[in-house]
Amino acid sequence: VVTFTSASTVDNFFAAIGDEPFDDALLASIGPMTSEAIRRQGRRADIEAANASVQALHDAVVLRVTQ
Repeated sequence: VVTFTSASTVDNFFAAIGDEPFDDALLASIGPMTSEAIRRQGRRADIEAANASVQALHDAVVLRVTQ
């Protein structure tokens, strides 16, 4: 799971990995604006927090990976 807490972290992450294969990881977003940044990179957020807090992001990730 790769977690993103802002649109800029999405942009910086994808700039840093370039063309590296990256299909197996789940992408987790802290909220709608960050999820939109993920979509602009041609991907989708697999997990989105219920509200824009680190605790909500944590809870959403835990819920997803323990299902």
